[in-house]
Amino acid sequence: MATENNTIENFLQSACRFISTEEKAQDMKDELKDHIYSYIEEYTEDGMSSNAATTMALKQMGDPYVLSKIYKDKIYKYNKLFRIFSLIIITSIFILTDFAYISLNSYNNFQIFLCSSFTLLISLQSIFEIVDFIRIIKKDRELSKEEPLFYIQSYKESIWDEKAMKYVQICLFGFCLILFLSLIDKFNTIESPEVFSSSLVTINSISFTLLVVMSVSIFNPKRKSAIVYNEGILMFNSFVPFSSMNGYMWSKENINGKACYSLAFSTKKTSIFKKSSLISNDRASIKVSYSQITLLNELFKSNNIDEINS
Repeated sequence: MATENNTIENFLQSACRFISTEEKAQDMKDELKDHIYSYIEEYTEDGMSSNAATTMALKQMGDPYVLSKIYKDKIYKYNKLFRIFSLIIITSIFILTDFAYISLNSYNNFQIFLCSSFTLLISLQSIFEIVDFIRIIKKDRELSKEEPLFYIQSYKESIWDEKAMKYVQICLFGFCLILFLSLIDKFNTIESPEVFSSSLVTINSISFTLLVVMSVSIFNPKRKSAIVYNEGILMFNSFVPFSSMNGYMWSKENINGKACYSLAFSTKKTSIFKKSSLISNDRASIKVSYSQITLLNELFKSNNIDEINS
């Protein structure tokens, strides 16, 4: 009986390998199970053994790899391009308003140096992030020529801080756009340098806030587009090849009374061990469905990557 259950589970795992969320995959598995067990019941009533009935039922269901392509989730690749475009626009506004504000005020050389250094530092951070995303887009296009092994299924429901971050970003983007458009309209009638300067400070502050929010949100470990290839794991903002991994570690937490699992990697470039715990780059952290833990453990084992116990 255990062998038959494993056979069915392997079939379901293969059929649902391109579904990106735990809940959606479970719904599909439940639906397929109903069909499989109805076939098994029908064949056993005809006198077949349980093992033979299971084999015949799975044949009736068809090739799981063909089914997986039918159920395949559509991954939206325009999210990365939108993020690059947003970063370029917001960074440009931040730089222009900052230097326009400096030029309107009588600052000494030291104050100008401090303001310019801060602006340059923030701008460089945004540029590095843009370059990273461009690199990931190129890698994504390169890997898209290959057949992925499976999608890593994350939990669907966001926890409170992820929801808050999402709503904060939407509100700030909307508020910034409305304010920016209204200020452009008012600039034609502004006569007082003080009012103009105050408007520049407002835009600059909002732009800076948006850049901070976007930078913080990039470390959100819940990404639905984590895809496993033969070469490594492609995530929203990074690609981790198996050849660069020193080890991996599972961590467990309870969210809304439900056990959720996180997968962290130790890579040759970012590996730091301290007090028997794994400290890895947050960009290489993924929320993973419990049903895929065994699958991922086998994948790492086949690539000679060891699990590190906390």
